[in-house]
Amino acid sequence: MADSIFDRLAHQGTAASNARVSEEKEIREHEHQRRATKVAALTPLMNPAKLEHLKPPQDQAGPIKSPRRTPKQQDAFFNRLAKQETISSAAHHISDYNEISPRHAKSPTKLNSPSEQSAVFNRLYKQETAASKAHHVKGEINTPHPLSPKKVNTAPLPSLLKRLELKSASGPPIPIKMKLHIRFKEEKKAGKFYSNLNISKPDVRKQINLFHSGKISARALTFDVINALFDQDFKPGAHWEIGTAILDELDPLDDKTLLDGEEGEKFEIFQAEKQAIWDWKDIYSVATGKATIKISCGDIYIDEYSYYVAG
Repeated sequence: MADSIFDRLAHQGTAASNARVSEEKEIREHEHQRRATKVAALTPLMNPAKLEHLKPPQDQAGPIKSPRRTPKQQDAFFNRLAKQETISSAAHHISDYNEISPRHAKSPTKLNSPSEQSAVFNRLYKQETAASKAHHVKGEINTPHPLSPKKVNTAPLPSLLKRLELKSASGPPIPIKMKLHIRFKEEKKAGKFYSNLNISKPDVRKQINLFHSGKISARALTFDVINALFDQDFKPGAHWEIGTAILDELDPLDDKTLLDGEEGEKFEIFQAEKQAIWDWKDIYSVATGKATIKISCGDIYIDEYSYYVAG
């Protein structure tokens, strides 16, 4: 019986489907083989010896028990431990061991002659235990070695150094090579002349000598002088803000009254002023110190000095 057209079409469709399925299967197998090859190339080889070390320890059924020894084995074991010590330490332990267990004690060797006894005592004296050596080393570190006569430390003690510093600080003032004169504002109005001034601050006295030797300028010396005068009168507090001194140089050729009868010398004249301000809790105050300072080669004139607190 001849196949119908439907049977032929079905057979052709089945053959095409089977071919397509087999083709896809080959593609999958090829892709799987390619991936396996790539993974094998990237994976290091296994080392069975290393894997043995990585195995976790197996749980033990119970604590490890030491094998029981016979009395003879115990005696041999303790005798071996006793021999593994220094002579002095062994002698100490043997005496304690004899008191605890007399039956294990060994009879000491008899020393017949005094020379043998002396040799044994000397050997025991030189052979110290580890604890005794550590004790002696600690004592040697803490104990200072005596100095030889050539290396005697002549430095004074810290307390003596402190007393020497205080003594030098309270010693005589540094001599200065210039004379200081001062005249207050009220004195100038009254027609009075200058009076001598003594500034005790060592820093200012050093600056005066430096100016006299030509190492600093008159402006720098004026700055130090007005600061010293202000510090003598000003009483600092927690809320005072102290400002920097302000200097204005004056030309005596423009104002002849600045010299005030001192035309014979060459002066550098500055108007100096320093302030401190209190501005706290609705209180505002200003402390001011000001003067006209004239400096020559041998004298310092502080004219019209005034200090006041306003506010």
